[in-house]
Amino acid sequence: MAPLTVTNQFKYDVFLSFRGEDTRHGFTGYLKKALDDKGVRTFMDAKELKKGEEITPSLLKAIEDSMMAIIVLSENYASSSFCLQELSHILDTMKDKAGRYVLPVFYKVDPSDVRKLKRSYGEAMDKHDAASSSSHDVNNKWKASLQQVANLSGSHYKGDEYEYEFIEKIIEQVLRNIKPIVLPAGDCLVGLEHQKQHVTSLLNVGSNDTIHMVGIHGIGGIGKTTLALEVYNSIVHQFQCSCFFEKVRDFKESGLIYLQKILLSQIVGETNMEITSVRQGVSILQQRLHQKKVLLLLDDVDKDEQLKAIAGSSEWFGLGSRVIITTRDKRLLTYHGIERRYEVKGLNDADAFDLVGWKALKNYYNVRFSSYANVLKRAVAYASGLPLALEVIGSHFFNKTIEQCNHVLDRCERVPDKKIQTTLQVSFDALQDEDKFVFLDIACCLKGWNLTRVEEILHAHYGNIMKDHIDVLVEKSLIKISVSGNVTLHDLIEDMGKEIVRRESPEDPGKRTRLWAYEDIKKVFKENTGTSTIKIIHFQFDPWIEKKKDASDGKAFKKMKNLRTLIFSTPVCFSETSEHIPNSLRVLEYSNRNRNYYHSRGSNLFEWDGFLKKKFENMKVLNYDCDTLLTRMPDISNLPNLEQFSIQDCTSLITIDESVGFLSKLKILRLIGCNNLQSVPPLNSASLVELNLSHCHSLESFPPVVSGFLGELKILRVIGSSKIRLIPSLVLPSLEELDLLDCTSLDSFSHMVFGDKLKTMSFRGCYELRSIPPLKLDSLEKLYLSYCPNLVSISPLKLDSLEKLVLSNCYKLESFPSVVDGFLGKLKTLFVRNCHNLRSIPTLKLDSLEKLDLSHCRNLVSISPLKLDSLETLGLSNCYKLESFPSVVDGFLGKLKTLFVRNCHNLRSIPTLRLDSLEKLDLSHCRNLVNILPLKLDSLEKLYLSSCYKLESFPNVVDGFLGKLKTLFVKSCHNLRSIPALKLDSLEKLYLSYCRNLVSISPLKLDSLEKLVISNCYKLESFPGVVDGLLDKLKTLFVKNCHNLRSIPALKLDSLEKLDLSHCHNLVSIPSLKLDSLETLNLSDCYKLESFPSVVDGLLDKLKFLNIENCIMLRNIPRLSLTSLEQFNLSCCYRLESFPEILGEMRNIPRLHLDETPIKELPFPFQNLTQPQTYYPCNCGHSCFPNRASLMSKMAELSIQAEEKMSPIQSSHVKYICVKKCKLSDEYLSKTLMLFANVKELHLTNSKFTVIPKSIEKCNFLWKLVLDDCKELEEIKGIPPCLRELSAVNCKLTSSCKSNLLNQKLHEAGNTRFCLPRAKIPEWFDHQCEAGMSVSFWFCNKFPSIALGVVSAYTWGYLEHPARVIINDNTFFYTHGRKIDRCSRPDTYHLHLFHMQVEYFNGNMDKALLENKWNHAEVDFGFPFMFSGIHVLKEKSNMKDIRFTNPENDANIVLHSGF
Repeated sequence: MAPLTVTNQFKYDVFLSFRGEDTRHGFTGYLKKALDDKGVRTFMDAKELKKGEEITPSLLKAIEDSMMAIIVLSENYASSSFCLQELSHILDTMKDKAGRYVLPVFYKVDPSDVRKLKRSYGEAMDKHDAASSSSHDVNNKWKASLQQVANLSGSHYKGDEYEYEFIEKIIEQVLRNIKPIVLPAGDCLVGLEHQKQHVTSLLNVGSNDTIHMVGIHGIGGIGKTTLALEVYNSIVHQFQCSCFFEKVRDFKESGLIYLQKILLSQIVGETNMEITSVRQGVSILQQRLHQKKVLLLLDDVDKDEQLKAIAGSSEWFGLGSRVIITTRDKRLLTYHGIERRYEVKGLNDADAFDLVGWKALKNYYNVRFSSYANVLKRAVAYASGLPLALEVIGSHFFNKTIEQCNHVLDRCERVPDKKIQTTLQVSFDALQDEDKFVFLDIACCLKGWNLTRVEEILHAHYGNIMKDHIDVLVEKSLIKISVSGNVTLHDLIEDMGKEIVRRESPEDPGKRTRLWAYEDIKKVFKENTGTSTIKIIHFQFDPWIEKKKDASDGKAFKKMKNLRTLIFSTPVCFSETSEHIPNSLRVLEYSNRNRNYYHSRGSNLFEWDGFLKKKFENMKVLNYDCDTLLTRMPDISNLPNLEQFSIQDCTSLITIDESVGFLSKLKILRLIGCNNLQSVPPLNSASLVELNLSHCHSLESFPPVVSGFLGELKILRVIGSSKIRLIPSLVLPSLEELDLLDCTSLDSFSHMVFGDKLKTMSFRGCYELRSIPPLKLDSLEKLYLSYCPNLVSISPLKLDSLEKLVLSNCYKLESFPSVVDGFLGKLKTLFVRNCHNLRSIPTLKLDSLEKLDLSHCRNLVSISPLKLDSLETLGLSNCYKLESFPSVVDGFLGKLKTLFVRNCHNLRSIPTLRLDSLEKLDLSHCRNLVNILPLKLDSLEKLYLSSCYKLESFPNVVDGFLGKLKTLFVKSCHNLRSIPALKLDSLEKLYLSYCRNLVSISPLKLDSLEKLVISNCYKLESFPGVVDGLLDKLKTLFVKNCHNLRSIPALKLDSLEKLDLSHCHNLVSIPSLKLDSLETLNLSDCYKLESFPSVVDGLLDKLKFLNIENCIMLRNIPRLSLTSLEQFNLSCCYRLESFPEILGEMRNIPRLHLDETPIKELPFPFQNLTQPQTYYPCNCGHSCFPNRASLMSKMAELSIQAEEKMSPIQSSHVKYICVKKCKLSDEYLSKTLMLFANVKELHLTNSKFTVIPKSIEKCNFLWKLVLDDCKELEEIKGIPPCLRELSAVNCKLTSSCKSNLLNQKLHEAGNTRFCLPRAKIPEWFDHQCEAGMSVSFWFCNKFPSIALGVVSAYTWGYLEHPARVIINDNTFFYTHGRKIDRCSRPDTYHLHLFHMQVEYFNGNMDKALLENKWNHAEVDFGFPFMFSGIHVLKEKSNMKDIRFTNPENDANIVLHSGF
């Protein structure tokens, strides 16, 4: 959570430089007083600071901490060497620096005297020249400084005016310059850093040779202004001048001149400029700003006129300028030509939780957040990431109880908060009327629908194409189109729209234009209060129960004379037929998504026969989906003007009435997912534009077409119809798309006549298709023939317009399709992957080709010469038989960015190529690659050379220049002997692994390197030479298994975090290194290393992990500062007899390993830690230290291995005990447990004892007990009062012991997690079932509080599988217990008993739950079980809300009723 942004980065606003004896008690003193009176933070040195000839460090620091300097150049100023040093440092620090200013004041001296060093200034400098104390170079610098300051624009006091008036003018100028450049952005900034980085990268502030305008857009309240201010504050100091305009939308036409005046005042300093028109202001701004490096932030712009008035174009401003614009309207940015744009994202749940929590609890956030966690999570879910809503709700929560907070949310869910509503509605109010109508339709009734379907419904509803209106809403950030093509909008934007409609008639929903809410619709139909105002009704709630007292007769429809759209997203039961539906109806959508509910009742509730007896002359759209009981589609001839008819996922539908084929105005016919539909009646509809027969798996033939002519048809889709073998002869002059994807039985199609409009044709997955006949495809742009494994031949085709060709996975295709004249001049994408029998590529004209993928063509031998001037991506990987690189005309691949040539086993060389733009080159696993001719790789960023076994020399690079290379990966190049000198200025990652014969690496300049890995280079004797030894950005250095490496040179490693030199067996010495940032150091198995590397000042304060295991020659370790150390491994250092002296305190908890190391005593800091520690004397030969009792008394954790006896030590600090592989008598164990009264975790694994004594009950805080592999353990005689976790894998517990541990009272009381050997599901469990992988139950309302039991030969500790819970087809992972101790393989079956709690699921379960319905839950344990069981915790959950059999099969269970 970021703190409040400070308002200034400087300690002082003004630094005064002056000659004390001239002006201290006069002019400068008065100036200081006037500055103080105006609140200007001014530094004026005290007399005592100026002692001696040298300027003091405190004065230098004061200059650096000041935004500007006023230099009072009086008569004797130059006579003081002290003043001249000040002047030089001021100019070095401030002159020409963005946001810094130098103001010379010529007090009774002529500026020309200062510039030309005349009179007192010349005399003073002559004296300095003569003085022996001043060097010639210093004097020359002072002279230059005087000349520079005299050339600056300043103020000249000649004595001809009052000093106070002169001082007032200086004050005015100072106040203009020191206005706060950093602006407050908020008091709680979360989730901004990543977005801030993104916007900053768009601004590209480091580039001063260009001007950028960046737009930040998004919905109201999403945080656009806050983000813009944070970016502004982070870069403002880099600009000469800056200006922030807040809420520009508030300034209409009359206010634009005011904005122009402010801009002139802030940027140029002109306060009295008269502007009579916006046009005049534009002209003045263009003239005055073009030399200024400006940062301009325009907040909340909503009209293009505003931008034209104050930031008409980037050409207005000087080079290096940046303009940031925030708006809700993306279209405005596009219209203004702003190409660099960023859409602000909502907060994730974690950041949202922090924001609402801080707003609600303020200074008590860290103390009280846990008790408020649930209500805060509810607020997070309600706000859906909108910062405005989180802040408003958090403010409402402030100083309220949890119950009151819940009431606040209840109210917000009923009626949106006024501030949130007002802010969001600004965008709505700015819309045109038709745009408003469309938005309200979507917000109330069509959210989440597919864009195409929304457009079709709106077109029918309004009678006009509404695509542009939808585009407007997208540009205004009111709606979004998802990647999957659905129309979405933020939950609170949806609420805003619904509230607008609710306010049309707050008390009488029958007078609103749209109805969607269950209670409102119920009221209208039960009370028969419908009116002609209603235009859309969307039934989208639980089914209305078919009962006499609750059912509606539908008469309310009679009054809805303007009803145009009727949508059923759930089955609705009317006691009478739907004869009352008005003739005004244009759209009828019916979708039974709740299939199971009515399937059990054996009837579909929409009475088609009755409905279709009435003539609906205005009906345009009829869509009927997901009725599993519908078997036939009746006569629809009473819909004479129907334009769209769609039936989807009606899996029982067998026949369709012939009337469908004779609807003269039908444009769209979709029969999708009707698995049992066997035939479609003849089609005689000349107006048909789209025909979709996809996924009708029983459909055996294409429907007959009268005359075979479909003159208007544009789209023909027959996807996944597995029985259709033949497409008949058709004349399709208007066809634009033909999609026969996954027609697996299609083996041929007759001659089809296409016009000149066909753009896309797909035969993907037509397994039986053997050939493509001659076709006229002059206009074809996309052709998909992938996964046609039996395709052998393709007739010659003329493909002049083709842009994309996909031939992948055509295994039997032996030759590339014959193309007339070989012309594919417009082709941009060519994929020919996995064509195993393809042997060659013919000569083709591919002038526009951008992507070529020939990978996995195993038998491809040759590729004819190709001209590939436009190619950007080339894939040749896994072409095993390809012996030579494709011949490229002129060797020109100037636009190529990516080249993959992996696993080309027979490829021997790479020719000379022009690869000016290449960014990524992968030659890995080209086993026979010997030679790579010189290449120019100026743009290369990534180079991979793994497993090029025969490559003897590094690729020859022109001039050795790889200046943009960021990643170099060279692995298993066994014959590679050296790395040449290369220019690697941008290299960030360098990997040199398993290059067995690599001997030398030429000196390299690696200023940008962040990661260096040199592993398993067995013959490498010396570390790579690094220019100046500079590796100050390096964070990771791994030099592992370099057996011949003897030394590490002196290096600058200021940023190094990880250093691994392990297994360098011959490494003898490591020079002194400065390792202030080091966190991990591994020197293990450096057998010849005699001394620990000398660390500058012994400072390793950030080191957390230090491993020097098996450094068998190491004799001593120098003094070290190890403040942050967490783990220290000194095992097997046989010559190390003394522990290193530790400087200062060790405030963390180090884990110490001393296996077989002859250290006898630990130093003082280990006995006086600021926090308790952990000690591991594992298997060491010196297990009893003289000071061991004192040491252990301060431990928080204690771990002992392979000891038969522990010294009796008492410690109230010990919270964690781990004893492994120890032999302990029962009596001894009983006494020892008494000494550790406050232990919380006790691990006694793989040890020998038979009884856990009753004294364990005295361990009042013990919550976790691990006894795994204690194979002699028979009894646990006491149960600690707080025990929650018990694991006894592979123990020999008696039946009575297990019975005691499975006591119902113990497990009802708390959240237990037990694992017991050879135990069964307790009898007190409510439900048990036998073998399987999962167990199911049904629940309503919230997820129940339950305990689960599972008996299995597997355990989580062994398999590490998380349990999965599938709720209504939504999968959640149960994360509690994932980080459990690893245990050995279980010898027998075990019982796992654990409580399942909602807070340990990985996602928000509430969104998956069905309101007022039975929810199906399936628990998948991740391993097979013998038995499982469920127990409901009765104090927390009601048994009436859970069932272990499907409640939908029980007719007596009724959750709720309708009407």
